[in-house]
Amino acid sequence: MTPRLCLYLTTPCCHCFHLQKSLLQLKKSIPSITKHSNLKSGYTTGNIRKAKVRMDQVSSQQPIRVVFFDVMDTLVKDPFHQGMYKVFGFQSFEEFVNATDSQTWLDFELGKLNEEQVAQNFFKSATLATQFDWKLLKEFLWDHYVWMEGVEFVLKALQEGQKTVQFHVLSNYPPLYKMIEEKLQISKYVKWSFVSCDIGLRKPDWKIFQFAVETLGVSPQCCLFVDDRKVNCDAAKQLGFHTIHFQDSQKLKKQLTTYFQWLNCHEI
Repeated sequence: MTPRLCLYLTTPCCHCFHLQKSLLQLKKSIPSITKHSNLKSGYTTGNIRKAKVRMDQVSSQQPIRVVFFDVMDTLVKDPFHQGMYKVFGFQSFEEFVNATDSQTWLDFELGKLNEEQVAQNFFKSATLATQFDWKLLKEFLWDHYVWMEGVEFVLKALQEGQKTVQFHVLSNYPPLYKMIEEKLQISKYVKWSFVSCDIGLRKPDWKIFQFAVETLGVSPQCCLFVDDRKVNCDAAKQLGFHTIHFQDSQKLKKQLTTYFQWLNCHEI
């Protein structure tokens, strides 16, 4: 592990310093309170021990300053799983997947290929290259880029209730994300800050998470990452991120209340 990464894993958020200092001073006073306490004062050794445990828990928790969201199948339904194979004339999803060169799309997501290069290399067989039609594909994508059910309401509630927290996209996707923005205007709630095609990094590579916290100048312990893929959540967690493995909007709201308790009072 690099010294820089170790620093991120051990450095607290600056605005938590005064809280931690106050807790430390209070902890130091506990032994003297225990020594001079009696039953009339209401203090007992057991109560003091419980108070110390609670303070240790509070001092180890840092408020969330940044929330990162994946996009496909977290904020937006992924058209790839909604019959996209039919655009290319295949009879089944399995047949379509077996005919494609997966590395081509990965390189597209990393910004290494342009649309013309993708069309030439998308299929394993050169004879199938003529079946790749960007116009038809983009029409299909436009029609199928839709919000995951209930998620927009969660984002709106977060935006309205947390003025001091930043919300950023951290996603694997090619330049086609601009179509998503044009249709759904996700930037009303979340900034398109970290998209793989723009920064040349993909999840679950830990470097993309390090790049994000370095760019924003925050500690991983102050960050929350939401993604529908567990492997990505696990990678972020290794660096010290808080994570939520997305399943649906109702579960997301419930999980978010762990960090933003006021969401309990917000009807979504």
